[in-house]
Amino acid sequence: MRKEQIISQLAAELIKYADEIVPRVPPTTLKKIKNGRGDEEVFVLLLSDFQVGIKTSTYNTSVFEERFARLTRNVLKVLALHRRSHPVNRLVVFLLGDLVHNEEVARFLSIDELEVVVHEQVFRYAIPILQSFFVEMLRNFKSVEVYCVRGNHGQFSKLHASTTNLDDIIYHFLHASFSREKRIKFYISETFYQIAKIFHFKFLLVHGDTIRMHYQIPWYGITTRVMRWQNSIGNFDFVCMGHFHSFAALDWGGKTIIINGTFLSDDDWSKQRLGLTSSVCQVLLGVHPKRGISFIRKIFLTK
Repeated sequence: MRKEQIISQLAAELIKYADEIVPRVPPTTLKKIKNGRGDEEVFVLLLSDFQVGIKTSTYNTSVFEERFARLTRNVLKVLALHRRSHPVNRLVVFLLGDLVHNEEVARFLSIDELEVVVHEQVFRYAIPILQSFFVEMLRNFKSVEVYCVRGNHGQFSKLHASTTNLDDIIYHFLHASFSREKRIKFYISETFYQIAKIFHFKFLLVHGDTIRMHYQIPWYGITTRVMRWQNSIGNFDFVCMGHFHSFAALDWGGKTIIINGTFLSDDDWSKQRLGLTSSVCQVLLGVHPKRGISFIRKIFLTK
């Protein structure tokens, strides 16, 4: 049996039996919430491109943990500010892939960039830290919804199935670990995309790795692909993606396109491929029942 087949079977078995082998997180008690009297909004948080496992001159697993703690604090600070004027009871999280960096030398990184191997990337860092984050969110929001699409760094190789992906393993383990908690729901996509509905607005979620760049600039590829997806995927109002490590927001053809930042700093990929430094941030959105996206806020991860 080829090693590719063995890895695919192991990944499939991990996902299949996640419900049986994952320790359960106990139900979380909601804090007392005091809201303002305005129109209710939903918070939407884009999370992607943690790249856990790679090390640079300014990034490693310890920095990842620090930055996630800072992200959590800052989201709650923004929440407190908004609740002075209007209710915010619901959090929607878009997990957009590339949560870990993989360990395949030459394809994803050089040997001197690898800090920890895949099983530590997944089970020591990504899953426990996301579990702690969701517990904290459940203390502060009445409900949490998590929509998941996979990235390219989680793929074992081009010879494996697209679902043989480390992101998918993380998503299924998280889903299983919160099976006792009624206030959180996970939606894990079987394809490269997913559409999330908030009020009557539709958000198309993709990682972004299938979009080609032209002259090392992604916007022509993104805008043309979005126009084609309107016909092939169906109607949507907003597009959220990761992958490019550089924050951007653009209104185009009646759609709003938002690209998330990254946790990774001093990223050689961004400098070499785009000529840009990474946007070390994640994106928080507000969604109003009538206006759609009411604000776009960068949550900075550095001091």
